[in-house]
Amino acid sequence: MLNMRKIILALFIGIFLLFSTISVKSQFMLTAMVDTIPTDTVHRCINQVLDLNSKGSANFLMNNSFNNLSLGVGWSSTAANPVFTNPCQCVSTTNCANGCNGASGPNGAFAWVGTTNSMSRTLVTQPYNLNTFQTMGGCKVKWWMMYGKCPDLGTCENPDELDEGVHLQYTLNNGTSWTDFPGPNINPVGNTSVTGPFITTTSGSGGFWEPVTDGQQFSHPLYHWNLFQSNIPSAAYINGVKFRFAQLQSSQLGWDAWGIDEVEITCPTNPFIQWECLEIPTWSYGDFNPPPFVCTQAGTFHYVVTLVDLNTGNSVSDTIVAIVHNPSIDINAGASNIAICLGDTTTLFSNGAGLSNYNWNTTPIVYNDSVKVHPNVSSTYIVTAQDIYTCIVHDTISVIVNPLPVISTTNGSACGGDSAIISASGGATYIWENGATTASISVSPTINTTYSVTVISAEGCKDTSSATVTINPKPVIQLTDNTTICMGDSATLTASGGANYLWSTSATTPSIRVSPTTLTSYTVVVTDNNGCTDSSSVDVDAIVLPIPLIMQDVDTICKGTSTILTASGGSTYLWNTGETSSTILISPYISSVYSVTATNSINNANCSATANTQMNVRNCNLIFVPNSFVPYGYNTIFKPSGEIKSAKNYSFQIFNRWGQLIYETNDPEKGWDGRLNGEFVPAGAYVYYLKFDNVDDKFEKIGTVTVIF
Repeated sequence: MLNMRKIILALFIGIFLLFSTISVKSQFMLTAMVDTIPTDTVHRCINQVLDLNSKGSANFLMNNSFNNLSLGVGWSSTAANPVFTNPCQCVSTTNCANGCNGASGPNGAFAWVGTTNSMSRTLVTQPYNLNTFQTMGGCKVKWWMMYGKCPDLGTCENPDELDEGVHLQYTLNNGTSWTDFPGPNINPVGNTSVTGPFITTTSGSGGFWEPVTDGQQFSHPLYHWNLFQSNIPSAAYINGVKFRFAQLQSSQLGWDAWGIDEVEITCPTNPFIQWECLEIPTWSYGDFNPPPFVCTQAGTFHYVVTLVDLNTGNSVSDTIVAIVHNPSIDINAGASNIAICLGDTTTLFSNGAGLSNYNWNTTPIVYNDSVKVHPNVSSTYIVTAQDIYTCIVHDTISVIVNPLPVISTTNGSACGGDSAIISASGGATYIWENGATTASISVSPTINTTYSVTVISAEGCKDTSSATVTINPKPVIQLTDNTTICMGDSATLTASGGANYLWSTSATTPSIRVSPTTLTSYTVVVTDNNGCTDSSSVDVDAIVLPIPLIMQDVDTICKGTSTILTASGGSTYLWNTGETSSTILISPYISSVYSVTATNSINNANCSATANTQMNVRNCNLIFVPNSFVPYGYNTIFKPSGEIKSAKNYSFQIFNRWGQLIYETNDPEKGWDGRLNGEFVPAGAYVYYLKFDNVDDKFEKIGTVTVIF
């Protein structure tokens, strides 16, 4: 039964043909493919992807590639006698000394003209009716062309006379007269290297391609494969028009060769494409390439692709037969799971018609139709196999591993000769070594005793465990030793050896923190898990904290002098100088911080505190050097001034501008009177140099002084 798309398509084509008078017969090309590969039948497995494709066209009046080594459909006659098995194209860019064997066209074989002795060489098409396209226009001729380019004689010889070129012509009177396509005599454009093909289109049109003379052909585009396209002239839109490629003049000796390939004559079309599945009425796509889909049903399916030219009503179809396979397999007659106890082994069987290449997901992999397994945990086993079309099928079974009972026993204990309760859990039934069959039993041993029990699960799996009765003594208490703390600090007291604790402070934790100010005793009562108790005590004493104080006479001294620091407030002292007396003598050269740690001690426990003080140090030797003086007037002696109390190795020198030493003294109290050899020196600038040792460093200065008169 036709689905709705088929009905609509059939009605549309029927109505179109009823009113259409176009008689142009297009060459249809349509190929159905799977994964872009042409085929008639394809096998698929269920849930695999089927990717249908098609390629085709409905707009060709002619589509001739010459790949079948003949002129083929569309040509009514020829006087050119082309060859197809010995095409010619030069490989060298400069010469053809070895001929041009082994050449190929833009797409395989091509028609090569010029191998016969004839003056006029033409390739003529059959007649076409273009009358319907007068108002529509848009018809084109498209082809590849190349002139032979060898300057030597033979089937590759180049057209080298101006009238030996090829014409593109049409006739309106069945060949009585021919007319060149309108336009100038144009050459192709584009890549002219010797490698090809060259995807180059010459826009516009022209009815003749004029050759060039020898020596120019190697770089000229006419002598290399190029793509041409020309619009069909408006005068040619009649019923019965023919076209031809014509070489109207040649040397007649089988020279002046040329070739054409991939000749297409096209007119506008209105194509309609439709994919349908005959077995699935709802499956339909209006596209050359429907989207890939998953085959979810097993069976044989016919997928038909149809191409219709809605201008002419012509159509063509192609079919892909898809056979979808769905093999089956099962494990252990279709059981979904089986159960075993931990440590057991079971055999899994699989079966399926026409299957092979079994593969179990065991370690190591097993390739038989059965396998023995002994998993330690519940596991899923998968068997995979293939049918003759390599369709993979699998089945799954779960092997449930029932564990041995997880036995939990409760031990018992007693103080002295009391009775104890022991128990077991984790199973359905229990058997004790004394014959009891309850989960819990009461026993009264006099010493530590172990009782064994066998536990059986609901699945019948069993295991053995034991429970022990312990006769417990009083808890053995571990308690913190007696300790001493600094007043204000705290101590942590810890007891162990039991389950519950009660301190004399009412605390119930194993550890407590205490901060006594005097010697204090703390008691703890320890109870173990069996209710047995004992007690113990610990003493904590407290040390009074020292309050250190540093006394000093001054806070600043001159470099090189000394002073005394005195500490108080503790039993013992430790200065940051390493001294341990309460009083120390210091002589700092720089400002420094001094600290003392005072300590009080009881029972080999120490409590300490620290005090700090800073002693500042200044350099008492302050030096000033004047920058001018008047030798016979005011301020007549030139010398440094200031505090030079600790100066050693004192030296003061004066130099004139030529570097001559004119005065020198080692006495800090003496200076220069502006004279040299008893005479005043000339007015001007003089250089002085001052140096001396100052306790722990050296003082040095260079400057100038101006003598003024």
